Amino acid sequence: MSEHNYDVIIIGGGPAGLFTGIACARNELPTLVLEKQKYPIDKACGEGIMPSGVNNLRKLGVAPFLEKYPYHLFKGIRYVSAKGSVAEANFAEGCGWGVQRTKLSAALLECAETLPNLEIQEGASVA
Repeated sequence: MSEHNYDVIIIGGGPAGLFTGIACARNELPTLVLEKQKYPIDKACGEGIMPSGVNNLRKLGVAPFLEKYPYHLFKGIRYVSAKGSVAEANFAEGCGWGVQRTKLSAALLECAETLPNLEIQEGASVA
């Protein structure tokens, strides 16, 4: 294993870890993301991106990578309890994106691959 110097090491390469790694790398910080699993990681979470998240993906330059995958726009949220109570509201501004986590991760990885000071290690073990 070769020796590297990183300013930032991120444990966990899910959407938040990849996003953070991209942000650090874009700010010229040599960054390493360690993920214990191999991509793609299929998990039923992180599939609804709120409007502020969409804006952050755009600001970070990830949106063009994500827009090539199928996604659904949504203008609000609705919660239904087990007893049937409903709470719903539309977003004040913008739309959210409904996208499969595997597609979100793929887009984040594709964006990450364009950054020379960002390294992602799959199958990593951290003690």
